[in-house]
Amino acid sequence: MDSAMIQRIIIAAMFGLVLGLISYWSIQLGLRGREKDGRRVYASFSYYGALPFVLLILGAISRLMLGDEADPMLFTSLFSVAVSLTVYYVLLALLMPWLRRRISSWACGALWLVPNVLYILARDNMRLPAPLLVIKTSEGLMLALLGVWFAGFLLIMAWKTAEHLLFRRRVLRNAEKLKVPLWDEVFAQVCTHSGNRPPLYRSAEVWTPLTIGLFAGARVVVLPERDYTDEELRLVLTHEAVHIARCDAASKLALVSVTALFWFNPLVWLAIRRSAEDIELSCDEAVTLGAGEAERRRYADLILSSAGDERGFTTCLSARASSLRYRLRQVMKPAAKRSGALLIGLAAFFLILGCGHIAFAYGGGTGEELIFDGLDTSLYTVSDGSCTDPEGLKAYVASLELMELNGKYDLDLDGERHRLIVFDAPGDQGKQIYVGFYDDIVEFRPLFISSDLWAEYYYLPAGTDWELLDSFFES
Repeated sequence: MDSAMIQRIIIAAMFGLVLGLISYWSIQLGLRGREKDGRRVYASFSYYGALPFVLLILGAISRLMLGDEADPMLFTSLFSVAVSLTVYYVLLALLMPWLRRRISSWACGALWLVPNVLYILARDNMRLPAPLLVIKTSEGLMLALLGVWFAGFLLIMAWKTAEHLLFRRRVLRNAEKLKVPLWDEVFAQVCTHSGNRPPLYRSAEVWTPLTIGLFAGARVVVLPERDYTDEELRLVLTHEAVHIARCDAASKLALVSVTALFWFNPLVWLAIRRSAEDIELSCDEAVTLGAGEAERRRYADLILSSAGDERGFTTCLSARASSLRYRLRQVMKPAAKRSGALLIGLAAFFLILGCGHIAFAYGGGTGEELIFDGLDTSLYTVSDGSCTDPEGLKAYVASLELMELNGKYDLDLDGERHRLIVFDAPGDQGKQIYVGFYDDIVEFRPLFISSDLWAEYYYLPAGTDWELLDSFFES
């Protein structure tokens, strides 16, 4: 096995192990909370919106550094992640009914967010030995699709942001600010590290308790215009306080940003809906942990009587009709379940391992144009004493029809047939170029430039003619 692949396996395994251990701790903390100075401390879902924002930042930096040359690389990165997300969400959607019966709801919610760990692939030491699949296309088509892709992202993010702001404005327009001592008590007990207590409002525009706002200064909790008993109000406020303590609104922003980035994929839209259900289920687990049957029944009645309107980056008590029966059953008869931390670690491992194996070949030209820079091949000499026909070799290299292959690779020098050739180039003394032949890839790099960034990879549609290439060298 190639050293680059071994390195990726080791990094993926270490990352999966660390994430699994963190998840195990977070599941215990996110469900039960931790006693600290007489208060409860809850853990948030990890990952947040790392992947979309890392891709956008790297894309902006690449665009500034490389200009238009960065666009094919960005398209390939987005396409590779989109393929991985599709496969992952297909499997997760099929397995989720089975998983919900066997692992904690916190883990189920976290599994929808695991693809955010793919940002680790931005590291240079996560290169692959070679792409498993090369798709031939045109640069113009890639650029057009990239433009449509980015326009869709901006449109979806603008839509979701506007929806959130308009919903917030409508809810708070005629809302009544409340002073409820119980809210001070619940927030102080649950939200130890969540900033200032958000104000409590009552509004005729909502039919279920909900929390609006991502940041501490903009966050508000809104109750519908209905009467609650003291026991019901404590349950309602505890539910919202747990959401705040775990930063669940930020998790929803992460899911919305992933959806916006891959807006064309219906499975991603399914994921955001299912994940919202699992986030609510995990909150139910935390609120009702250790509760008696009477308290669980009151909580179930609250869910049943809440018809929610959840928009933007909000968290609310209500349940969708599709998940209502399951949610009520989990509240009334919670089953003993495993934590699910091991599964989270394995999911991260296989996602990191399986992403990035697709590349695009486009444009290009002949070997004379790309390898010999359009110069007369007689200006180049073969720096290899075993070459018996240097003119024939240069003619073969110049005649090759090559396509640009985006991405950087650590090509396998041990497990794959190859031939490495060095040419003395015209110009300064000691100026050389390196050409590596593999089955359907040609690697080119100027040896007079130390930076690995200048390595170029070309796809050879016809494949390397090994019989002809070997004939230019001593057997």
